[in-house]
Amino acid sequence: MEETYMKSRMLLIALVSLMFGSLTANAQTPTVIMDETNFTNGIDNLTFSSARFHARILDAGGWTLNGKGFAISKNPGCVAPYVVRINGNVPTTYAPIPLDYAGSTAADALAPNTTYYVKAYIKKSTPAPADTAWSGVITFTTPAAVVPTMSVDETENIGLMNAALKGQITHIYDPIKTWTKKGFIYSTNPNPVHGAGTTEISITGTSPTNTNTNTPFAMTSNVNGLLSGVTYYVRVFVIVKFGAGDNDTIYSTQRSFSTRSACGSVPYGINATDDVGQTTSLITWHPELGQTTWQVDCGIVGHTPGEGEFLQITNDTFIVADNLTSGVDYTAYIRAVCGDTIFSEWSVLNPFAYFQTLPYTCAPIAYIEATQVLATSAVIIWTPGATTQWWWEVMFAPASEDYPQTGEMVKFTPTFNPIGLTLGTTYKVKVRAICDKHDDIIDTVGEWSDEITFTPSNNGLSSISQSQNLVKVYPNPTTGEINFYSDGIKIDRIEIIDCLGNTVASLKEDVTSFTFGKGITGLFVIKIYTNQGLQIEKIIVE
Repeated sequence: MEETYMKSRMLLIALVSLMFGSLTANAQTPTVIMDETNFTNGIDNLTFSSARFHARILDAGGWTLNGKGFAISKNPGCVAPYVVRINGNVPTTYAPIPLDYAGSTAADALAPNTTYYVKAYIKKSTPAPADTAWSGVITFTTPAAVVPTMSVDETENIGLMNAALKGQITHIYDPIKTWTKKGFIYSTNPNPVHGAGTTEISITGTSPTNTNTNTPFAMTSNVNGLLSGVTYYVRVFVIVKFGAGDNDTIYSTQRSFSTRSACGSVPYGINATDDVGQTTSLITWHPELGQTTWQVDCGIVGHTPGEGEFLQITNDTFIVADNLTSGVDYTAYIRAVCGDTIFSEWSVLNPFAYFQTLPYTCAPIAYIEATQVLATSAVIIWTPGATTQWWWEVMFAPASEDYPQTGEMVKFTPTFNPIGLTLGTTYKVKVRAICDKHDDIIDTVGEWSDEITFTPSNNGLSSISQSQNLVKVYPNPTTGEINFYSDGIKIDRIEIIDCLGNTVASLKEDVTSFTFGKGITGLFVIKIYTNQGLQIEKIIVE
């Protein structure tokens, strides 16, 4: 009985001793610290993607260690999940307590410009149970990576809706782990970034190396479908990953360019001289890029563009300006039309934009007068516009009435003698030359003369009848000298008038001859005032 008791007591003491010993062993927790004595925050060699960590084991606590290292996390307090957990070698020897064992290891999977939390650890498997001892937590932030430098070159081959973009990646500084994209981004808004309203152009193929063996790295891209006359802003961009970080989108400074506008340029090569008529001119020009509609202005030399006699819009690169005046100097201007209120500048004058309409081939008469106006008759005389004119059309009517549809034809002598007039009634008359007629069809006529009026009265000067003695004028035609033979008629004065109505000479009383100046030729009217009345003759000087 006593023997059984003693055995039971010894077993209990053994169990208590075992339990106490175990508790004593577990109570001896090792001490591990981050080495902030020799290293700031226990860290050195800090880069944007890596760092080296240092810790010290001060006391093994009786553990048989089978692991050591560092746990790194983005979470405050350095709690799981860990970004990375680094295992180092297990110390093999221990000095007496306090143990002063220093260990370090590096991490190279960090992200730039990121805050991390880190703590050191040691672990054991014996004596059981397995356990891990931790140091306190320290924090650090990786620096930002130095991004590549990039530039946009001057845009080339700019058209209405297209351009050639040029740029380059000039240098790589911190190593790039992953190239995702590179290229151009552009928008009508300044400083474009990825998002709505921007267009990306990705440049595929090789990329710059981290060792800069192929920088500057040139990139080009032709873009189409742009808006005409619009300013665009363009940048070079890269999307890359540094270390274990997220993708970074990096932009160069911007450069702007403007697409060409159809109305930003002026039509050129204006020519109005190739086909000019008496009242018309064919005007041609060359369009600038994108121009489809133009406004043409044609006016007398010196006119303000846009205020000429002929102003018209056309979709052709030629037009016939009409209703111009014969024998007048004109200039032609062209401008492009891009909308109801959008125009280019007017074209610049060049020698071919000046032209003169042709004069009438049938010159207008130069002078018209109503003479020998009596109570019921009158004599209308005029000076032909050329010595070759021999046919005229006379329009005659009371001043209060319209002219008839057609006039009276006068041949050979430029004189019209209306009779049967009404005393006191005012009449009007105008004359034009007819220079060409075939098969009773009039082809060419001159302009109408100025309209003159006269009123028959009893005080009109009487005319010399054909039966009366006339003053003879000879020779006719003449080469310069003419003679007057009065045969008893007293000459009061003589007027010599040229075809323009200018008085060439005024001779007094009984003159017997007159000599024209050297080189003077043409048709002249001779008015001879005598005591018998007015006598009118015409003479040709050759």
